[in-house]
Parts: sequence; structure tokens; C-alpha cells
Amino acid sequence: DDPNERELLAGLLRMNGCVCATAADGAEAIRYLASNARPDVVLLDMLMPGCDGPTALRAIRSEPRLAGLRVFGVSGTAPRELGVPAGPGGVDGWFPKPLDPRTLWDAVQ
Repeated sequence: DDPNERELLAGLLRMNGCVCATAADGAEAIRYLASNARPDVVLLDMLMPGCDGPTALRAIRSEPRLAGLRVFGVSGTAPRELGVPAGPGGVDGWFPKPLDPRTLWDAVQ
């Protein structure tokens, strides 16, 4: 949700050889996923204005073309507090803020 945090995270991934696209909110992320090649992984902030992470996650999981896409939640709030399930139909992993770059990179690989 924060532009500086979003671009710092993308920069970290780019420094490690990833090609990254960023979105300001869940609606923008959903539009990107609908009109671009399927990514290897999505990092999804849960507390965004407009279309939040849980809403975007449900949209991603309902799209057959995106079945099996790895989606990691990012938030300072615990997944159970947000009602975000883990596993099929939910997130594949969770990164609490502040992010640990090494843990994140290990999971993305």
C-alpha cells in the first residue's frame, strides 16, 4: 500500500535477478494479472486502500488461469485476524512486517 515500501521490495527482488511489476492496490493487481503473462509469484499486501489483499486474493484464486499461482501475503496484521486462509484457496506463505529480506528471498526462490 505504501509506494516507498512497494518500490523498495521490488528493488530488492530486481537486485536478485527478478523481473517485477508493481501495483498500487488489489484492483490494479487483478487488472495486471488479467492482461499480462502469468507471474511466478505474487506478493500481496493485505491492508491496501480500495481493493484490499483478502479481496484480491479471492479474485486470484477464483481465476482458473491462475490456478496454482504462488501468492504470499504481506502484512503487519496476522492472517487469522484478517480471515485469510493458508493453503489451497488462500496464501502459500505469510511475511509479517517489517519484512526479513533473507526469509522473503528464500521463499520466493
